[in-house]
Amino acid sequence: MQDLRLFAPATPALVLLAAVFVWPVDGDVASTTVEAMGPAGVLLTKSLESKLSVVYSTAEKEIPLCLFGDKNENETLLERAAFPDRLSTTDSTVTFDGSSCEDHRDFLGYVHNHDPPNSLCEPTPLDKVRFALNSDSDVELIACTRESDITFHAFVP
Repeated sequence: MQDLRLFAPATPALVLLAAVFVWPVDGDVASTTVEAMGPAGVLLTKSLESKLSVVYSTAEKEIPLCLFGDKNENETLLERAAFPDRLSTTDSTVTFDGSSCEDHRDFLGYVHNHDPPNSLCEPTPLDKVRFALNSDSDVELIACTRESDITFHAFVP
């Protein structure tokens, strides 16, 4: 039980997150192009975009999620997300064990949120270093919250 206490301030958001990621995604063929920093195009399914928007519009802390989907030489299609293991979060930092996600063959990278004006709508220098050190990640997605609008910005090699 001790490990669960760190989530006490975020319990309403975590309940909402759990509900969001139980929604089915069958038949979701529509997608949205994401602004990308890098040569490859990044697409989000409409279903995933909707779920991430709900999650990050209510988030009071930084929340990382693992991203899964499909990739070819021209584009990356992000189809679903999941919580990484051993998550610990604050207002501006987060630690987690991503190996549970990286072991899946359709793992593509991570998404987390930034809230301007205190944080830019792009990867921080720390985000870029972590991304460069993780050879299993193909994309880093930033969910940028401005009032009620959520935009997504991808960083790809």
